[in-house]
Amino acid sequence: MPHILKSYLKFYFLRSIEINSSLPKSEKALAKAYNNLAMVYEDISLMDIAVNCYLTSFKYKKIVNDTGAIGNTLMNIGVFYLRQSEMEKGREYFQKAIDFGTTMKDSVILAKSYNNMALYYKNRGEYEKALKYNFLALRIKELTKKTKSAISSYENIGNIYFAIKDFPKANEYYRKGLQLALSIKSEEDIASVYNKIGLVFYETDKLDSAEWYFNHALVGFENTNDERSLALLYNNLGNVYKDRGDNNKAKIFIERSLEIDRKHNNRSGMTASLSNLGLVYAKLKDYKNAERVLYESIALGYKINYLQGVKEACNIL
Repeated sequence: MPHILKSYLKFYFLRSIEINSSLPKSEKALAKAYNNLAMVYEDISLMDIAVNCYLTSFKYKKIVNDTGAIGNTLMNIGVFYLRQSEMEKGREYFQKAIDFGTTMKDSVILAKSYNNMALYYKNRGEYEKALKYNFLALRIKELTKKTKSAISSYENIGNIYFAIKDFPKANEYYRKGLQLALSIKSEEDIASVYNKIGLVFYETDKLDSAEWYFNHALVGFENTNDERSLALLYNNLGNVYKDRGDNNKAKIFIERSLEIDRKHNNRSGMTASLSNLGLVYAKLKDYKNAERVLYESIALGYKINYLQGVKEACNIL
């Protein structure tokens, strides 16, 4: 989102809050304005202000008993904390969303909450629990015929199998997701699954196939202007070129990834990109810059408790 548009939206939402605060029975409008303002602040990396806006929005939604919005806000707060690597706070709000969805018998809230809880357990390395919640989400989506949502569940299940290095199973579920994405011609989902299948080929040392899928994903992400996904994809392409020995080309793509991660304050992404960049500098025999970015990766990894990233950077050093 362009900076000038973010500034305009921030002004608009603040003005909406100012006007509605002086009007009677304006809680629903205030809840919406605070939620929208939270997303703007999160996008410009003012995280403390963003979470306060989310919590204020939640307060107003409870006042007007807007059940669907309450569930979504609980999940938004949980996702916010997860992105900031505050894992237990994230889990707390995901469980609140699950409890709320169960009480209200709301299948949409439950499916989304199960997805989020699965992500929490995946990030903790508790893969059996992550699979359990992903399959719970998938079952709801299949019963309610939510095709687009089912794509994400197939992809999430593939991600778990990928994490435990069961690449045939990962590929199986990614391709189920791809089949659905192609059936509804969803460019963003097609790009996402292409990227994941590319990773399977990369991990099994089939670099030509990996590059083919990554490049097809690149077109989709550029068309949909999905910067966060582009950051991951640039890093993946950088790894392909690094493994081929084309380190100058690898450096270009990894630097693009790092630039986007810095822009969005994606600290785990920055940790990984810095580590990869350090390895490329080392291969180019630029040891001074290699040491600089690897120590930055380690410091950031410790700060956000991303110990796997710390380990990878230390191994390179």
